[in-house]
Amino acid sequence: MHTVDAASEYKRRLSCYYPPSMEMGGYAGNEFMVKTKKAIKVSDTEDLIKLFSLMEDDDSENPIKEPHQLSFEDYLKNS
Repeated sequence: MHTVDAASEYKRRLSCYYPPSMEMGGYAGNEFMVKTKKAIKVSDTEDLIKLFSLMEDDDSENPIKEPHQLSFEDYLKNS
């Protein structure tokens, strides 16, 4: 969940697969994301298309001006 926490810290939109029937098991992390991190549920193709539309809006309103990660070369220089 460290990636989810980092994305949340950077105020990035979160989403996760959320099947119509959670009885299939193995989705505790996805349920956690929806309940605590305000992740968007993606259950079908229509949800995915809506998510892509929201992401396009995010990119135009809040472009990332600087990378949040070091390149491998910069990491080596700083270590």
